[in-house]
Amino acid sequence: MFQTKVNEKYEVFAMANLSSKTTGVVGAVLWVSAGEFEGKKSVHGARIKVVEGANMTAQGLTDAAVVTIANVPELKHGKLKKKTMALVTEFITLNKAVLLLYWKGKIDTSELTSQLKPV
Repeated sequence: MFQTKVNEKYEVFAMANLSSKTTGVVGAVLWVSAGEFEGKKSVHGARIKVVEGANMTAQGLTDAAVVTIANVPELKHGKLKKKTMALVTEFITLNKAVLLLYWKGKIDTSELTSQLKPV
């Protein structure tokens, strides 16, 4: 798996960054993990990272919020504006199946983006 050291405290693994043009989540960039340890013991469950603003660089991930990809998405880490969390929840609910396929490494980034539905 591709890995880039960002700083001493944070490492970025293979992730796709999705702007509001793709997601419809205005005012935020969503980061989705690709092929997250399918068949191995994962440190955490399926989730996305959310960076409020337009920062699409890995440096922005140091302050990212973490939201689960679940029937009822949950904010696990960080803070999000109420409106952002509502849009992220709607996006995850609408796209849960394809997000999980990507997280499990069953589809590639091109397939992910072609199947996502914006809110």
